[in-house]
Amino acid sequence: ILIVEDDGVVAKDIQRRVKNMGFRAPFMVPSGEEAIEKLMAHKPDLVLMDIMLKGEMDGIEAAEQIRSRFHIPVVYLTAYADDKVLEAAKLTEPFGYLIKPFVDKELNAVIEIALYRYKMEMKLKDSEEKYRSLFEESNDAIVITGRRGEFIDVNAYSLDLFGYTKKEMMAMNFKDLYLNPEDGNRFQKEINEKGSVKAFEVKLRRKDGGKLDCVFDVVCRRDNIGNILW
Repeated sequence: ILIVEDDGVVAKDIQRRVKNMGFRAPFMVPSGEEAIEKLMAHKPDLVLMDIMLKGEMDGIEAAEQIRSRFHIPVVYLTAYADDKVLEAAKLTEPFGYLIKPFVDKELNAVIEIALYRYKMEMKLKDSEEKYRSLFEESNDAIVITGRRGEFIDVNAYSLDLFGYTKKEMMAMNFKDLYLNPEDGNRFQKEINEKGSVKAFEVKLRRKDGGKLDCVFDVVCRRDNIGNILW
C-alpha cells in the first residue's frame, strides 16, 4: 500500500495501523508529484491518499492520473467533507472514502472492500477481453441487436459476409437484411414467444444484392422482470 499524506505524524500513524492489519506499507510520500514518481518505480495494490497535499498537485488531480495512467485503486483518507470537494473526488472514481478521524475497523473495511472490488473488476476486464477476442475472431457471423433490430455490435466475419463496413452496418437495422419482410415478422413472433430461436432458416441480402441462405441461433438478454433488453 502506498500512503500519500503530507502530515508526517499522520502518515506514520496510518502506516502503523495498516501494518497491524497485515498489509505492507513500505512507502509514504507527502505530495501528488512524489506519488506519481513512486508509482512509476513501484506498483502497489492500493493507494491511500489525502486530498489536500503539499506541492502543486492535490490529491484529486493525483488520483485522476493514478486511475488513467496506472489503473491502481485509490482510497481517500481526508478531513475534508465539503460537498464540492466530495463531488470533485467522485469524478476520479475512488474505491473508498474515509473522513478523518476514523477507527481501525473502518480503515480495515474500506481497504478490504477496495482490494476485493479491484480484484473483481480485473476479473471482469479479463473476461470481457476474452469475450471480445472470441467475438472478433469467430468464423461465424455474430451480431448483437437491440430489441427493435438496431445493431449494437457486429464481428468482422459479419462484415465480410454482408459486404458492409462497420460504420454502414451500425447505421442499419437487422430488418434491412431480410429479402422477405415476412421472415422478419415470423422471427419476431418466435423470439417473443420463446425467448430464443434455434436453426432459424432465412434468406438475407448482401450489400451488392447477392442472396444468402442463412441459419441462425438467437438468444435474448432480459431484465429482472423478463422484458427483452437485446
